[in-house]
Amino acid sequence: MDATQGKAESAAHGSQAIYYDDSAALYADPKIRLHYPPELYERVYAFAGPAAETALDVACGTGQCAAQLAKRYKQVWAVDANGEQLKQCKPQPNITFKTGCAEKIDLPSSSLDLVTVATALHWFDVPAFYKEARRVLKPGGALAAWCYYFPQIKHHEEANDIFQGFRERITGSRITDVRSYTESKYKGLEPRPEEFGVVERDEIPFVQESTIWHLVQFVRTGGMYTKMRRENPEKPDPLPDLQRELMASLKTSDEYTPLKLQCDIFMILCKDPKPL
Repeated sequence: MDATQGKAESAAHGSQAIYYDDSAALYADPKIRLHYPPELYERVYAFAGPAAETALDVACGTGQCAAQLAKRYKQVWAVDANGEQLKQCKPQPNITFKTGCAEKIDLPSSSLDLVTVATALHWFDVPAFYKEARRVLKPGGALAAWCYYFPQIKHHEEANDIFQGFRERITGSRITDVRSYTESKYKGLEPRPEEFGVVERDEIPFVQESTIWHLVQFVRTGGMYTKMRRENPEKPDPLPDLQRELMASLKTSDEYTPLKLQCDIFMILCKDPKPL
């Protein structure tokens, strides 16, 4: 991946973090934002190996991944550029939460067994982040980055068409390059052989239980929705119409009608960072 391209497309994680200020409380609700299944962590730990002293979660948001890492690693650091997100994190004795960015990690060199990035790599200056990850990882340490496809509503084709159409109207041509990375399973974001000695890919099928209301709030927590609202404050909020359309398609008056969301996870797993 070209370094200049990475900087232009990512606009650096810190500049994008402002779009998650307004939704921080909703973001912390595990029924709204997608949670990651146990199989994901099992895959990461199997790849990373038995060393379980220190780990770092980059762009930690409200701390979902960091809380899981803390069950295995003796000391976990979790950084995010958004202070409002960090306020929602639940304190734990072996987690240190701090404000920070992916491209400049405030930790000593060769200090970490594992670095994780959950649904955020596409916002980074990726070459700069890989360089920093190589610096902070111990020899033989591991990096795991993953993301999920935009949710698909299972078993209800009409409702899913409405939901996907809404996404197209919201995003349009916005951040096309960033979106293309998530839709192509991060193709083009892999580290080069001179950066990490081992690079693997994997996918984990995942279905999350939800409701119409929770799905609409999921959209509300998205950075592109917030960006659209801030740029067009005079326009009415489109989410009430989305909820009404989904309820009509499902022939229900209950906004908590259950849904199943298909949101498969894809991963880049890296090991053996090359010395800088």
